[in-house]
This record gives sequence, C-alpha cells and structure tokens, in this order.
Amino acid sequence: MHFRHVTKQGPATVPRDRKQDFTLNALRQPSVTHASSSAPRAPQRLGALLLALVVATVFAVWSGQQPARADANALTDDRSVSVPTGWWSYANVTEQFVKDRLDEHDARLTDIEVHDAAAGTYTVVMVRGSGAYAVPGWWWYPRLTFDEVGQKLNEHTGRLIDLDPYVVNGQVRYAVVMVSNTGSAARTWWWSSGVTSAAVGDLLPANKPNPGDPAKRLVDLETYQVNGTKLYSAIYIANIGADAKSWQWWLNQSSASVKQRMDEFGGRITNLERQADGTYNLIQVHNSGSDDKASWVHFGLTSINQVLDVAAQHGARVFDVDTYLVNGGRRYDAVMIDNANAETRRLSDLIAPAYTDANGLPTADFGFYLKRIGGSQSAGLQTTLQYEPASSIKAVHNLTVMRSVRSGEQLNASFTYYNYPNSPFWPNTKDACPIPADEVTANRVTSTLDFGKDNMMSISDNRTTRGVVLRYGLGTVQSAAIAAGMTSTTINQDQIGCAFLGGKRNFTTLVDMGRLYEGVEDGTLLDAGQFRTEFFQPMNNGVGGALAAIVTAEANAQGKGAVAADFIARMRNHFKGGSYNVPCDQAGCSNGWVYVRTNAGRMALPVKSGGVVGERVFVYGAFVDNQFVCATCSTATLDNAVAKINVELFRAEIRSALLTW
Repeated sequence: MHFRHVTKQGPATVPRDRKQDFTLNALRQPSVTHASSSAPRAPQRLGALLLALVVATVFAVWSGQQPARADANALTDDRSVSVPTGWWSYANVTEQFVKDRLDEHDARLTDIEVHDAAAGTYTVVMVRGSGAYAVPGWWWYPRLTFDEVGQKLNEHTGRLIDLDPYVVNGQVRYAVVMVSNTGSAARTWWWSSGVTSAAVGDLLPANKPNPGDPAKRLVDLETYQVNGTKLYSAIYIANIGADAKSWQWWLNQSSASVKQRMDEFGGRITNLERQADGTYNLIQVHNSGSDDKASWVHFGLTSINQVLDVAAQHGARVFDVDTYLVNGGRRYDAVMIDNANAETRRLSDLIAPAYTDANGLPTADFGFYLKRIGGSQSAGLQTTLQYEPASSIKAVHNLTVMRSVRSGEQLNASFTYYNYPNSPFWPNTKDACPIPADEVTANRVTSTLDFGKDNMMSISDNRTTRGVVLRYGLGTVQSAAIAAGMTSTTINQDQIGCAFLGGKRNFTTLVDMGRLYEGVEDGTLLDAGQFRTEFFQPMNNGVGGALAAIVTAEANAQGKGAVAADFIARMRNHFKGGSYNVPCDQAGCSNGWVYVRTNAGRMALPVKSGGVVGERVFVYGAFVDNQFVCATCSTATLDNAVAKINVELFRAEIRSALLTW
C-alpha cells in the first residue's frame, strides 16, 4: 500500500515561485507497487463513526450531526469557502496554456483533471490567489510518479489539496496541486494511493495509522484501474478544531442517488468523482444553520462553456469539475458554491425559482444590478452579460435627442413619424411594429421633437422611436451609446417594437445601462442642469405601490412609521422598461414564444445628516431574456418574479437610508 503521513510542520523557508516548479524536466519510470485487493468487510462500529465498507452498494462515513463550519478562508482548501472572488475554468488545455492563464489572472490552481493523457491536456479550475484565497505558497505538477509526489511534498514542506491519478502507457502518474503546509496553513494530514476502498476507510478513525492520531476527514477521493483492478487515491485531514465538520462519503452512487444522499444528510458536496461505469463517489459535509452555503451540483453538461454559463447564472464559483465521454460525446459534471454577496444571494433566491427547471438548471438568462452613483455595487447578478433590452434601450435614443438639443437643436422643432396600419403587431397603435413600407405620406404625422421624445419615453411609443431613428440615423444612436461608455452595447434593430424581425437585435448589459444613467445623473453626459432635467422628465417615475409598501414596512420595523410618507415623497425614481413576446419564427423555437422583460433607471433615496435632508443616488436594472413559453402556458409566475425583483432590489438600501431619519 502506498501511504504518506505528514504531521503539522513549523515555519519553513518561503517556497519557490510556482513558475520555477512548473513541471519536471525528466520523469523517472520506477515500478509502482499496490496493495493487493481484498474482500469487503462487514460494517463495524468504531467509536462515534460508522464505517460501511460494502463497496458494491453504498459506502458512508459520518461524524455527529452538528453543522459543518463554513471556512472563512482557503488555508485548508477552497471547498467550503464562499467569499466572492474571481475564478476561471478551462478544458482540454495544455500545460503552457494553464501557465499563461495563471500569470494573466494572478491565480492559483485548485482543481486539475487529466483531459486527454495521450495529448497532454488538462481541465482545470483556478481562483484568484489573494484575500480569503491567499496561501503561503503553492505548486502544481501534471505528471509525477508516486515517489516524485512524495519528493515534491518534502521539498516544499507541502500539503496536497488535489490529486488526480491516471494511467498512461501502463504507468501510473499523478496530476497534483499542493500548498505550503506552514504557518497559518499548517495542517495535520495524510494521503494514500494504490489502495482499496476498505483501506481508505481503515485510515479514517482515531489512532490510525498511529496511536494518538485524530479522526480524519476525506477532502479528495479518486479512482483508477491497473490491470482491471480498481484502486483509490485519497487525501485526508485531521477532523479537529477549525477543520471539524460533520461529513459523509459514499461510493458507487447514481446521479439520482447523489441528490438523494444530499437531501437525506442536508449535505453540500465537497468532492465528486464520476467512475468509468457511470456511478459516482462523493464527499459531503453537513450544510445547515448559520454556516449554510448555497451550492449546486450539475451532471452531464455539454461543454465547459455551459459549466461557466450555469455558474454565472447561479452567482456561483466552480471548484470541482469532472469530464468524461458518453458515446463519444464530451460531458462535464460540476460542483459549485456561492460566490455572491449576501444581498445578491437574497435577490437571486427570489427570482431564480421562476426561471429554473427541476434539475436546478436555469431556463432563462436573468440578472439585476444596483450601484451607488460614484460608489460601489450593492448587488449584482449577470451584470456584464449581453441581453436583449427591448424598449429599455430607448434611453439611448433619448440621450441621442438630448445631445442634439444641447448642441442647439430646439425641442419645439418639427418632428415627423408614421402610423403603421399594416404592422404585424398592434397596427396603428403606439405598440405597432414600424415597417418601412408604411412610411408614406398618407401615414405621416407631424408634431414637435419634444412630443416625439416624450411619447417615446412616457408611453414607449414605437412610432416616435422610429421617428428618432429616421431623423438622426442608427449610427448616431450608436454613437450616443459609445459616448455614454456603453462598450458592450450594439444597436442593430432600427424597428424597435418588431422584436427580432429581419434577424436584427439589440444588445446591452446592466453595467452599460448603469453607465448611461450615471453619466446623465452626475452631469458628465448632459451637464447637471436643464438638459439632465429634460432627459428624466418624460420617464416613468413611480414610487408607489409595492415600492411604497417596502418603505412603509421598513419604516415600521424601525419604529419610524410616521416618516414613511415624507420619505416616499422625497424619492426620485426614473426608469424605462421593456418587454417582448418574441414569436418563435423569429426566435428559433416552436409552438410558443420567447419572453423578454427588462428595466433600468436611476433611484434617489432621501437621507438625513444633521437634520438636513440629502440624497443617495443609485443606478439600477434587471432583465429576463431567452425564456421560452409554450403557446398555452401562463406567464403569471414569470411576471410575479419580475415584479418582485424590480422593487426588492431597493429594500436593503431603503432600510439603510431610513436609519438616518
């Protein structure tokens, strides 16, 4: 049996930089011996631990039922840390690619799996190596022998956090990630390889392998086969002190059983491995109480891009990825943990159920954004994802008009737009699809530029919006977006109200919409005077209904119910929403349509300082995009979620502002 036991070390010299230890120049090829296979033992009691060593069916170990502590930092490992940070995952990439990305992101590896041993490619997860994720030192090696793993651990005074065994040309090799086991990161730990599952279980109790050793917890478990025999590699840590967690491990589970085990235990997976026969080995910790962390596990995703997209939609960080082939097709399993601040998580939990399927996968793109002008973001999900803005993009058209007015054009200048009697949607109304064939003298309407702009924003008139495009040109509208710093915005649809007609679509992001409104509010785009006032004047400005109810509830909770009406009266809220029900012949679906709902604007909340009322001003937005709705399906649940997020977005900041009253 291959077995390493490493005890806690005292301070050591600073490890060499990872780039100097990127890979070995030469790999020895010694023979590797393994423990012989033995028959599974019957279950037996070992103190407070129950070892179930029935390998062919289920396999679990647990210790007590107290909640597992969440980790405040990654000095043990990153599997129970939910402090928001930057992270990246790449599939089927070379050593050099990994090295380049590590340098680019100032990151460190936390998970490595051999993607294609013959080609020398890997699937990896990396995390920004700072803040809660900083460690005294770390290294990674993609192809070591068993003995070389031990040598490197001794050389660095290191501790393994990820171990992936694989067989190439009949030889066992290891892709490993290790951290310095010194200072605040020093832990009592063990590792083993080339052993049976029974041997893994034998090492878990106290006094194993040596008298006085504490009980252990698995942090990584992997399998591989040599000459048809399944063998295991494992990393253990002393399950004591800050590292003590109530936990389980299971072998040979179906994907359905994995979820069942999680539900039964109230667990959060910290390690998941798909075996060659399609079953899973898993490690989970008890996930409840104040240390409950949002987490997800997804099976059979079709690409690493889907893994990344799903994680972004959850507001999650991937820390464990398995990849494999099914009938020649590449698949990915991913384990994720919360990567959002508390307010973002609260808001996401409100909207996500409406746009998530039975497997926990998003059925739509959705997001929200709240940022204080001149300050930082309070909450945000999918803030840089491009989405179809529908009519909320008319704020850019509004800016286009006001830029021209600031340059000397008069608001009472003559303005031309058209009615659309042959529109495929809502003919001869403000909601018509403006088709160029109807732009003839008989359908022409003449008014003022002020009327056209105001109708575009106050009642979302598609006819006057088309009139703005005809007056200035789509290129000028796009230039206004560029001037506002909307670097991820493209305006291609010159017939707003026609959805995706002609294959033309507009795209923006929540951050870009925020830049527009912040630039207008702080005076950098239109000056802080009449032009700014005129920009906001025709926009929706509701502060009643559900939004007012939140103010009243929060004021009452603080014993300040008497100030609620005054607070509401002083709020300034201007926004532009948008919606599309996109026909399937435009959206590429069948028997239904695609649901799009968007909103963006500026909110000012009154605050008091020394008895004087001032303001905290925010930019905000929310969207739902690419949600398919069947022809006979109700949208009530979808609509309710949108309505809720559009007001709940402000609750925490309203509460904070009321504290000053």
